Amino acid sequence: MCHTAHSSSKKKLPHYGGTIKNIKMSSWNMNGLTYNKINDPKFIEHVCSNDIVGILETHQGSDFEVDINGYTCHSVGRPVSANNRYYGGITVMV
Repeated sequence: MCHTAHSSSKKKLPHYGGTIKNIKMSSWNMNGLTYNKINDPKFIEHVCSNDIVGILETHQGSDFEVDINGYTCHSVGRPVSANNRYYGGITVMV
């Protein structure tokens, strides 16, 4: 089961003969990733139905992490702008 609560289970990718098969990948333009969006059931369902998810336009810094069990989060953000806001930013969840 995939959810935002903490658990020791990890998502496993199907392997066969050293080759990963049937990887599901997708992306989602969040236009600013907020607490409400992270906890939206549609967002969690979308993430959990894929092995790799690209989250675009997070509007967060590089230290930002999405905590969904079974996924490792890798984020890249831009520096804070002159008006003290983040723009752009991507997060890849594997």
